[in-house]
Amino acid sequence: MHRCLHLDEILGLIFDHITISTYETKNALDGPTLLAFLKTCRSISVPAAARLWRSLPSFAPLLLTMPENLVEIEEHGEQPFTPRTVTFRRDTLPGDWDRFDFYAPFVREIGVIGKNGRSMAKYLVLDEKIFRELKMRNGILLSNLETTVIFSNDLPLTPLLLDSPVQRIQFILHPAFIPTIIQIADECSCRATIRLKSLHINGSTSWAPIMKSLIAPAISTLLSIVDVEEFVCNWYPLSGETMERLIRMPRLRKLGIFQKIPSLAQLLATSPIGEPRLQEVTIWTDFSSPSHLPQILANLKPSRLETFCHIYASASGRLSTESEIQGIISAVQKYCSPKHLTQFSLETEDVQFDVAPAATIDIKILRPMFSFSKLRRLDLIDHPLDLNDDEVKELAQSWPMLEVLEVKASFVENLEPKTTIRCLLWLAIYCRNLSSLSFVFNGTDTFSDEELSMASGNPLSSLSVGCSTISEPEKVSAFLTLVFPELSLLHWDDTPDAVLAGNPNRSEMWRQVEDGIQL
Repeated sequence: MHRCLHLDEILGLIFDHITISTYETKNALDGPTLLAFLKTCRSISVPAAARLWRSLPSFAPLLLTMPENLVEIEEHGEQPFTPRTVTFRRDTLPGDWDRFDFYAPFVREIGVIGKNGRSMAKYLVLDEKIFRELKMRNGILLSNLETTVIFSNDLPLTPLLLDSPVQRIQFILHPAFIPTIIQIADECSCRATIRLKSLHINGSTSWAPIMKSLIAPAISTLLSIVDVEEFVCNWYPLSGETMERLIRMPRLRKLGIFQKIPSLAQLLATSPIGEPRLQEVTIWTDFSSPSHLPQILANLKPSRLETFCHIYASASGRLSTESEIQGIISAVQKYCSPKHLTQFSLETEDVQFDVAPAATIDIKILRPMFSFSKLRRLDLIDHPLDLNDDEVKELAQSWPMLEVLEVKASFVENLEPKTTIRCLLWLAIYCRNLSSLSFVFNGTDTFSDEELSMASGNPLSSLSVGCSTISEPEKVSAFLTLVFPELSLLHWDDTPDAVLAGNPNRSEMWRQVEDGIQL
């Protein structure tokens, strides 16, 4: 028998469904409606306030609950998009903090990130006087805080937030605040170990090497006082000593680091990681050396690994060769467990490769991965698959839980696709959790009613067909509509190379397909 729900639980369920559609999310809370509920009667004011104050962009909304004769917001100057400063007109009195203290326990998340990773509070900044007043307060400011994003402007609040029971912290650092970063690290250095669950350190802009070297002691100090389950830093190369301290953290389960591959391989070889415990590993690098990846994977003790991702980010470089990819996949088969591995990715970010073409992955290279039946995501976006329809069927049968399959679908010289649209049928039949697919094929096919019945209703929402060529757009539209009824994004390659390589009317035919399924 289910227990009866309390009033606050019933109201919570109601409030969780008060949403509005926005550009960034379809599940944003409708603040004005919640505010109306809050003012309706006392019995529902507290649950409504809990939802309304749960996530704040900064301390500013809390400060604005204080007396009007205390809080002052700077007027807009000649530049309307410059930040406005929030300050106190006078020294605070004990009673000034009453409403601040009433709403503060509702706050679970502060420092919400908006579009493009920018602060949603960038137009309101706190001045030094407010920072001083906050530091002078006794007790914990936000007693139920769980997650915070600390932008450079708010770095002085770091020691105060570390006093709260915060579990997840993300720093977004700018080189203009190097002195502040160093000062805050010094203030934190005398603390005992802080048991965070998650620590992310991000850069808000490009950092020159000399600037990175200036904050090296500060980041090292910060990592010396934390014991985390999750650490991500995708732009700053940690020193060998700091890396060694990081990988020895007993609670570490998720690791995302920016390192040169040869240096990382040497570090892991000389400083063993100990017992297998890592569940997710993402490695960003600006120095391409794929031949070291099998050694790195082995030394990560990956028997419990669920996600392995290697991202190459640099101005130029080379892709992995066929033998290197084969070596990496062989290492995955040898050291990872089919019981755990769900994601494998080899990706690049804004890299121009102009030396050698992308290595092609055939069934011989890929087949060792087929034993990983729990695989949910495979990203090989820079490499084309050279498979036929029967081999795609084998792939789909091997990975029934597959959700995302991303391979190179754009034009590849001297590589004619062996697959037809039947490859989509096999994926739709055997991979019933698909959400995103990038695949290339040529030509259409005829399917039986039984096959179409088995394939229909697949939840795929995004399909990239690259340089795929078709001849009967009406049939393709009907097929996609039946098999992928939730399809909302269809993308094809219309670059000159792709057009010249296939049917000159290929792009027009795919436009007809798009019109036919009415995305």
